[in-house]
Amino acid sequence: MATTFQKVLIVGGGPAGATTAYWLAQAGFHITVAERSTDKFAYGQGIDVTGPAVQVVQKMGIYDQIKSKVTGEAGFAILNDQGKAIAILGTATNENGKGLSLTQEIEIMRGDITQILANKAKESDRVTYRYGCTVSELRQSDSHVTAIFANTEATEDFSFVVGADGLLSRTRKMAFPPPMVEACYKGLDQYTAFFSLHHQPEDAPNARLQQAVRGRAVLIRPTSLASPSKSSCYMIDTGKSPALAKTQSVEEQKSLFAERFRDFPGETGRRVLEGMWEAKDFYCAQSAQIKLEKWSQGRVVLVGDAAYCPSPASGMGTVLAIIGSYVLAGEIAADPQDLGAAFERYEERLRKYVERAQYIPLGGLLPKIGNPQSWVGVQAIRFVFWFIAWTGVWKLFNVKQGDGGFELPDYKFERR
Repeated sequence: MATTFQKVLIVGGGPAGATTAYWLAQAGFHITVAERSTDKFAYGQGIDVTGPAVQVVQKMGIYDQIKSKVTGEAGFAILNDQGKAIAILGTATNENGKGLSLTQEIEIMRGDITQILANKAKESDRVTYRYGCTVSELRQSDSHVTAIFANTEATEDFSFVVGADGLLSRTRKMAFPPPMVEACYKGLDQYTAFFSLHHQPEDAPNARLQQAVRGRAVLIRPTSLASPSKSSCYMIDTGKSPALAKTQSVEEQKSLFAERFRDFPGETGRRVLEGMWEAKDFYCAQSAQIKLEKWSQGRVVLVGDAAYCPSPASGMGTVLAIIGSYVLAGEIAADPQDLGAAFERYEERLRKYVERAQYIPLGGLLPKIGNPQSWVGVQAIRFVFWFIAWTGVWKLFNVKQGDGGFELPDYKFERR
């Protein structure tokens, strides 16, 4: 039986939790992953994997698995009010033979990559997943953390706890001082509803964006290159929305989006409203960032969105989660006897990279400028994209995310 020193609790079974579980198991720890969802691999939205995160999945030996599940998204199209493409930015090859694209090296659905990462972690007999499991309280001491599980009221001791439970992290609320928790959440005036639609041929290979006045937009993306039975829909509402900020019920959220998008033009509006009411995988989230003063408190440390959510506008959330998980586990493996020092090194290595990833252009106004309130603003955005596509000037630039100046450390994971 594992001693308390060897036992680790990870709260959250998404990409950050699964990646952390894999690497800590490589270092010899016994891992319990508490995941509140009973739907093991929820469908979720499309995500990007690029830069150093690709190196991490290559080290895990799952790069080919991930590539086999890519969405097949090849580019980006902007639509007029009738749902017809007026500009397409696809892929191209520059004079040096290097590929250029608005899409990243890997575009994959969150549920697919979560399943691949979790299955890889579960290959170790040192990793146990508990689905439908939540933690109601954490009690820290100098030597361990006692977790109280809400569903059973059972208590269990762990050497340390990793909070990988996302933007609205309950681990953060349980372990960090309230003033720090309240100050870290930086909400943006944008709400997005995510759900799946029945696939139509025009949904691939390009993502398609249609905008409307009052800061509204619909983005439809392909979900699977191998079996495109579904498409992924994003209904984006930009602007202050006190009602959405307060609403918790899915039905109420759907009603609010239905009201906001009832006059969304063309076939796109009719299709997404009909699909939204049918959707079983609907969820709504406010775009936000987490800028936390410190990523650890005692024997509790945060990783991924729980510590440093960059906002969906960055496309870097999963990238930071995968890299952060690897670095956190690597620093702990380097000196498991001194957790405090390991947590500090983890933060020191990543802090500047995270800050760059969290940068939102135009003083943070990019989401509002990109989703105009007026008809003139919508037409201006469409003209800009049409001009860029018509002239082909976008091919002069490599718009893919690079490594951001971050050199991935090479850790030694040796079982104790």
